[in-house]
Amino acid sequence: MQIVGYLLDFQDQIINSSAAGGNLGARPVNAGRSQHKGVETNLTFDFGNFFNWNFNVPLDLIYSRNEAKSNQYTYNLSEWAKGNSNPLVHIDTNGNWLPYVSKDVMTIALGAIMKTGFYVRAEWQHFSKQYHDLQNTRGVYWYDTASSDSNIKSLLDYNSIRSDADGTNGVIPAYELVHASIGYKREKWSVFLTGKNLLDQKSENIWNI
Repeated sequence: MQIVGYLLDFQDQIINSSAAGGNLGARPVNAGRSQHKGVETNLTFDFGNFFNWNFNVPLDLIYSRNEAKSNQYTYNLSEWAKGNSNPLVHIDTNGNWLPYVSKDVMTIALGAIMKTGFYVRAEWQHFSKQYHDLQNTRGVYWYDTASSDSNIKSLLDYNSIRSDADGTNGVIPAYELVHASIGYKREKWSVFLTGKNLLDQKSENIWNI
């Protein structure tokens, strides 16, 4: 069993521009200072060794807790691009979670390794909720399109919103992925075949109303 802790402090955190809250396209921008801290545990139990089989059957349990947060006031990039330097229109993101970072990630994997070099492995991963945007939007206003005055119809909260229509604001719900691999390994070479996201999980950029 292994336990690793870490603390990282970045002066110039590079993130995607759309994730920073602007509409400048998918390109890297400097979002200023950020701090990352967390812990990861890794436990492996080999059924093959435990029962004295002539092949290995390792079970891997991996869990990580990640806290990646902005540590600096960040400009509203869309307004800044329009030349609007009024500080009242810019949002303080100090202490906000960085986008596209799950706080909790869990992996369970089971494999079989033969003495001949043949091996198979199956893996299940769980990712907790994460944000699309650095402003950590927890709710998105939507409008009653049937109404001529376009009054706000409802406000969706953190538990009901998945993300907005274009996938740049709101919360990405928790999801699971399944992977598998098969291969043959020798001392100086190996050949393998890997399948990712075998259940064909897709992000749902829709509102759960």
